[in-house]
Amino acid sequence: MITTYTTYADVRAVIGVSEDEVEDATLALSLYDDKLALEMLEISPNLPALYTLTLAIAEGSRTLAQKKLVLLTRLFATYQVARHLGIGLPMAGPKSISDGKASMSRFAGEPYKQTLAALEENFQRAKQQLSETLAELGESTNGQVALPFLTGAAPSVDRVTNA
Repeated sequence: MITTYTTYADVRAVIGVSEDEVEDATLALSLYDDKLALEMLEISPNLPALYTLTLAIAEGSRTLAQKKLVLLTRLFATYQVARHLGIGLPMAGPKSISDGKASMSRFAGEPYKQTLAALEENFQRAKQQLSETLAELGESTNGQVALPFLTGAAPSVDRVTNA
């Protein structure tokens, strides 16, 4: 499912690791697919189907909102998978790999702290923009209805005539 929305190379690029550090087999694990599916359904139950339908429309015939939907869904998927992958990266990602005597060392402490913070910020921004784009397309997001902040109300009795 991940490759429906993004590529493994894009996920690695966002985190700043190579294929030697995070292999395709790792990103192909079902836990990344499952987490992405849940996150997408959390935004809108119709998001996967709407994305597929939008891709079927010729690129030149898509509306601006449909173009944004495709781009933001790809970004959202990339950041979401990278964000989930980043949780275990300090323990799994090697600090250095050498060919001499096949050695490898790991990081100590929190080497990815700034990267993960920036990743979280970009993820939240993509999620918000995707929700806004879905609203532009008339899709309900998160099962919530947008409520107006201010509305007018007329009293049931005319205060001047008391009628």
